[in-house]
Amino acid sequence: MGRVKTRSGTIVDQRSAAAPRRRKAAAKVTKVATALLAPRRAKRKQVNPHRWDWSALQGAPTPLALIEGRRIAAGNRSFEELAHQNANASWKRLGPEVSTQKPCRGLTRLLVNEVAALKDMRNDPVTRVYRRLGSEQYLEASYWRAPDRGEARQAVVMIHEATARVQADNELGRMREALVQHERMRAIGELASGVAHDLNNTLHAMNLRLSLIEQSEACRTAQGTNIAALSRAISDAALVVGRLQDFARQKTDRSLDCVDVSAVVGEAIEMVRTTIEGESSLDGTPVRIRTRLPMLPAVTAQASELRHVVVNLLLNARDSMPKGGAIEVVAEERGDRVALEVLDEGCGIPDKDLENIFSPFFTTKGARGTGLGLSNARTVLGRLGGEISACNRHGGGACFTLSFPLATRVRPPRPKRRRSDPPRERRVLVVDDDLDNLQATKMVMELQDQIVDIAQSGSEVIARLLAGSRYDLVFCDLGMPDMNGWVIAREIQKLAPGTTVYLLTGWAQHIQKDDPRRRWVKGVLQKPLQPETMRELLADEQAPQSLEPSPGSDQTSTELL
Repeated sequence: MGRVKTRSGTIVDQRSAAAPRRRKAAAKVTKVATALLAPRRAKRKQVNPHRWDWSALQGAPTPLALIEGRRIAAGNRSFEELAHQNANASWKRLGPEVSTQKPCRGLTRLLVNEVAALKDMRNDPVTRVYRRLGSEQYLEASYWRAPDRGEARQAVVMIHEATARVQADNELGRMREALVQHERMRAIGELASGVAHDLNNTLHAMNLRLSLIEQSEACRTAQGTNIAALSRAISDAALVVGRLQDFARQKTDRSLDCVDVSAVVGEAIEMVRTTIEGESSLDGTPVRIRTRLPMLPAVTAQASELRHVVVNLLLNARDSMPKGGAIEVVAEERGDRVALEVLDEGCGIPDKDLENIFSPFFTTKGARGTGLGLSNARTVLGRLGGEISACNRHGGGACFTLSFPLATRVRPPRPKRRRSDPPRERRVLVVDDDLDNLQATKMVMELQDQIVDIAQSGSEVIARLLAGSRYDLVFCDLGMPDMNGWVIAREIQKLAPGTTVYLLTGWAQHIQKDDPRRRWVKGVLQKPLQPETMRELLADEQAPQSLEPSPGSDQTSTELL
């Protein structure tokens, strides 16, 4: 190594002269590198969860935890308290996509398992809501991705109490469901109203034609029993239609009678005994009906409605016993009421369904059930002043209990109106767009020696009146294609003032008693109309003001002005 001369004239070795320059250059590079790496180190220190100052978060009111791999690496005081309180609690995540997920015991295990299942967790938080089984406590957990350290999977979780919010959301959901249910009931009610009207038209025609058959002495002698049975079937069907009108919010004021519970229940059992016992025997799972129906005091009810309720309960009991068994029907007096129990040996009613079993459209039969049978039963019992309840038997199966008030007094029979032959050859006009009703009504009136004209539309009625035709009585349907019965009645009063007009319709209960349009008609008659009622109308020149059905009849009282 040679020598060199410095600026000061000193002669030194060349290596010794280069050392300061090298040290100066190295220091400069280190300074630049430190300046370049400082932001990265600062950023790494800021986001690295292992360098978080958990001591500063110990007093935070919100539970926070760091999850690393399959363990809780760190957590503040609020988290530790929450985890300790729920160490043995079972939790399940909410959401339709996890309906099959098994509950997880312990809050810490739940959070660790959730992080392990989050495969695509990014910097944006992932939020989950959990429900504690056996209570109405809800927690909301938000997960953030933390930078990985080695092979460990890391996440930060923040937990919030969500009970109040979830309950508020559930209440809002129930309100929305109730609104949807209301609209659904309204739409079905409108449909039921139309169906009830059509059924009443059909029953009206059947009833009048049956009365024509009854006019024959030979038919009465040979088929009197069958004719009476058909008449009862039509009356019962009319009451079923009445319940349909009740469902459509067209309340009917059907009178109640003194009813022998044991007799009516026995009739209902005989109606379905063959169906229940016969078919179940063929299927190899026999079902037997046993009864204990002693003589009991009369109750205030309606026989046809009570039969319908009992039949529905018996069929439900049969459906609940796919392996067969026994249905027991027991009646007894309890104080001032009569109690009827229908017991089965089926699978019973789930406890969670007991409070909803009488709600409209609620069913445990799946697609096979409508959810209306028990709802209608409760409506019927409520109208009778009675009650219906359900419970599970200790030995298995369900028990439905019906309670009826005792009849307080026996109503005296209504005085029969003096029957007289209708005046002959009175001119009657029958207006109806249903040809079967039109022809049946015409034939019944002609048997009473009346002169009967028919019309199928309002325009035809007006044409007859303009041509000079006049009538003593007019029976007009309400629902007509070109103009309704009210308009027809108004036009009749304009063209032939004083003409007696009756509306004959299946919508009688839908018409309010203070409806101003009633001034155009003498009265509103409910289909199906009993032939006796029609005879009374024809026989009374002055159109009686208090016409009542015959004693024991289920016919709704005629509404007159």
